Amino acid sequence: MTIVKRCLVSLLMVGALPEYVLPCDVCGCGIGGPYAGLTPFADKAIISLRYSSTSFDSHLTYSELFRTSEQFYRAEANARLIVVDRLLLSGTIPFAYNHQRIHAQERSLTTSGIGDVVATVSWLFSSSEIVPTEDPGWRSSLLLSAGISAPTGQWRYDSSATDVANANFQTGSGSWDPIVSMLATYRNDDVGVQGLVLGRLPTRNPNGYKFGTSLVVNIGAFYVASLDSWAMVPRCDMSFERSSMNDANGRAIAETGGYAFALAPAMDVRWKDILTTFSIWVPVYQTYGGGALRSGPRYSMSMGILIP
Repeated sequence: MTIVKRCLVSLLMVGALPEYVLPCDVCGCGIGGPYAGLTPFADKAIISLRYSSTSFDSHLTYSELFRTSEQFYRAEANARLIVVDRLLLSGTIPFAYNHQRIHAQERSLTTSGIGDVVATVSWLFSSSEIVPTEDPGWRSSLLLSAGISAPTGQWRYDSSATDVANANFQTGSGSWDPIVSMLATYRNDDVGVQGLVLGRLPTRNPNGYKFGTSLVVNIGAFYVASLDSWAMVPRCDMSFERSSMNDANGRAIAETGGYAFALAPAMDVRWKDILTTFSIWVPVYQTYGGGALRSGPRYSMSMGILIP
C-alpha cells in the first residue's frame, strides 16, 4: 500500500486593531482555506475530522499600544472519494474560531463561523508511468491535484467596524481561489521520501481586496512499522512557505507577505480502517510583514475511517 500525503498550506491570519485606530492589515498569507495537516493514504477513500490550532504575536514593530496576540482554531469535515480508478475527488468544510487579545485595552475580540469550502480533483500516476525500476521493492507515485476554494465564509471588511474590520481576521476570503499541487513519493515497504509543491492563486473579491499568492515546498521522509492490524508511520518534513503581499484596490499592503522555514514532525497510527494523525509545524526562521508578526507552532490532529 502506497502511503502518500497531500499538504495544503496553513493559511496565516491576524486580528483587528483597537477601535481608536483604523484597521490595519499586518501580514498573513490570507484566510479562507483548509489547514495544512498531513493526509496519508491519499490513494484511498476516507472520511475524517480534523482539529488544528495556531497562534501569533502581532504588531511587533509598532508601539506597545497596538500589540495583540491571536489564537486560531479550526475544525474540518473532510471526505475523499474514488470516482474511478486513480481519479479522486476531495472536499473540506471548515469551521473557524478566531480569538484576539488586545494588550493595551486588556480586552478580547472573537470571530467564528463556517470558513471557505474547498473542492479538489486529483489524478494518481503509478510507478511504471513515472520512473521504471528494476527493483520491485521500490516504487514511485505522483499525485497531481487542482482545486478551488469557494467564498462561503464570512467576509466583512468594513473600516467603520470596531471588532473584525481587519481583512485577515475574517472566516472567509470573499473570493474564488484556485489551488494546485504536485506530490511525488518514492518508497519501499518500510521507508520512503516525499516532495510536495503547492500553490494558491487568490483572486480579487467583490470588495477589491486580493490576498497574496502563496507557495509551499515540502520534502520529508517516513518510516512504516507494521504489526498485525496496526501500522505506525513517523514522519519528519522540512517546509518552506512564501506569500506575496496582499493588495486593496490595486494598492500593495507593505505589512503583508513573507516567508518561513519550519520542521514538521508527525505520526500516523492506523488500526484496521481507523486512521489517526498527529502533527506539529515548528518555525525555525520566519519573517512576516517585515517583522510585524511572529508565528508560534501549529498543531493538528485528525481521525478518519478508510473506506474499502
